[in-house]
Amino acid sequence: LASRGLDIGHVALVVNHNIPRSYRDYLHRVGRTARKGRQGRAISLVSQYEVTLLQYIEDKLGRKLEEYAHEEKHVLKYL
Repeated sequence: LASRGLDIGHVALVVNHNIPRSYRDYLHRVGRTARKGRQGRAISLVSQYEVTLLQYIEDKLGRKLEEYAHEEKHVLKYL
């Protein structure tokens, strides 16, 4: 999916496999869900190298993003 210029309807889920450097780009990506009053979800996979970037985005948004608990052994079995 292109990051700009396309309006694809009925996107219910956006998965960020890397965190954008700009909070505006983050908003643009996750904004692909919930268009025209519909609901949607956005999940961001964050590495230890992106925590500071995520905190910057949270600061710009004025709120903390929800963290989902996981068990490392369950994640690592897919590698």
